[in-house]
Amino acid sequence: MLIVHVGLAKTATTTLQRSVFPLLSSLKNLTYNPHEFIDLRRRKFIPTENDYIKFKYFSEIEKKILLSAEGLVDYNPHYWEQAANRNLSLFGKNASIIITIREPISYITSLYQQLIHEGNIINPDEFFVSNYQYKILRPWLSDRKLLRFDKDAFDLEFLIKLYKERFENVFVVTLENIGSMNFLNDIFNLSDIERVKLQNNYKKAKKSNVSYSSISMKLTFMREKFFNYLGFRSIGSQDYIPNIDINNIKGSLTINSEDIRKDKVYRKKFIIFKTWRWWMQNIINKFLPYKKYRISQTITFNEDLIKKNRKLISRINDEKSSLQI
Repeated sequence: MLIVHVGLAKTATTTLQRSVFPLLSSLKNLTYNPHEFIDLRRRKFIPTENDYIKFKYFSEIEKKILLSAEGLVDYNPHYWEQAANRNLSLFGKNASIIITIREPISYITSLYQQLIHEGNIINPDEFFVSNYQYKILRPWLSDRKLLRFDKDAFDLEFLIKLYKERFENVFVVTLENIGSMNFLNDIFNLSDIERVKLQNNYKKAKKSNVSYSSISMKLTFMREKFFNYLGFRSIGSQDYIPNIDINNIKGSLTINSEDIRKDKVYRKKFIIFKTWRWWMQNIINKFLPYKKYRISQTITFNEDLIKKNRKLISRINDEKSSLQI
């Protein structure tokens, strides 16, 4: 038995991964996110041949495995199909796939704010583009970074179809229905006691990575405007390249141990000042009136596509469990 939660991100994934799946694994004697899988995740799911062999060997000898990583589905809808093919190659068609989804505008907003949290300060008018604009920009966009989001490509029915065509069992659950744990009952046939335990862990889980409030977002953009005025800009997660396999690099690679030591001292010395993200989430969000950030009304979305996605979510919500396809 191999169960893989592929995403989407921003659908209580952190709570599931920290408070629900570890308990579920204990209750049902599952191996949860083993090292062989963690290694793949560190490489942004671009495995070397050795990684691939190690994971395949592990998955063949272990009888019950549960994996969870929102990055498996890919954050960019233009790479959903490519990611689905990669997942099929990694896990095989017999794997059971869990897809978690939420209301489209709130999802898109939360995804955008996550980029801001990670230091990628992109104006919403630049980040959200039409399909026509995205096609023009695509030659200059890295397929490993999410610097622009095609508003016309976020089609949840298409996403589900991709996995339905590749895997025998696909379970789709909405954010609203996660707390009931009925979707896990569909897969594991939980006892009443097991389900209550999982429900309680989900309810009691400490909220983490709360989205910036409207005030925090405004302050962040003001800070970036000040940096730009001085000729600087923030460096965010999208500025870094994925982990590389040092063993596959030809030639020599020298690492200065003195530089590493200095870097550690530097980080320890300045840790007291915390990060901007810490101040926004732990001070501004908590001690000033919290108002949800909303994407500028000047940005228009594909209304037909939004309605289509909402209709699908409503249908799954009516099931009060998960949609098995």
